[in-house]
Amino acid sequence: MLVNGAGLPGQLKKMCPGITELDVSRNFLNSWESTAEIAVQLEQLENLTVRNVCFSENVLPVPHNPEALQDHFKALKYVVAAKMGYDWHQILQCTTMWQKLEMLKVCFIVSSQLNYHCKN
Repeated sequence: MLVNGAGLPGQLKKMCPGITELDVSRNFLNSWESTAEIAVQLEQLENLTVRNVCFSENVLPVPHNPEALQDHFKALKYVVAAKMGYDWHQILQCTTMWQKLEMLKVCFIVSSQLNYHCKN
C-alpha cells in the first residue's frame, strides 16, 4: 500500500499499536517530518527501512534540525537507508534523530570517504 502521510492524528496508534517494523520504501513521503509523524504514532517501532522513498528523482531532504525529531523515533533501534542520494555527512546528520540506534545499514552512499567524529 502506498502512503503519503500519517493520516488523522492518532489513527495509526489506534489501528496498529503493536507495529515494531516498518518499511516506507517507494512511498510518497516527501520529508523526514512526514516519516516522523508516522513513527510517533507507532510507539513500539524498532525497525525502519527507507529506500528511494519517492518515485521521482527527489529524495527525503535532511531536516534542518534533525534533533527536533528525536521524540518521534523514541524506540527506533535499527535503520536501513538505501538509495537515498545522501553522502556520509548527511547520514551522520540523520542519525541524530535516532537516539537509541544500535544498527545502521546504509547502501549506495554518494561518497568516497567515510569520516566519523566522536564527541567526548
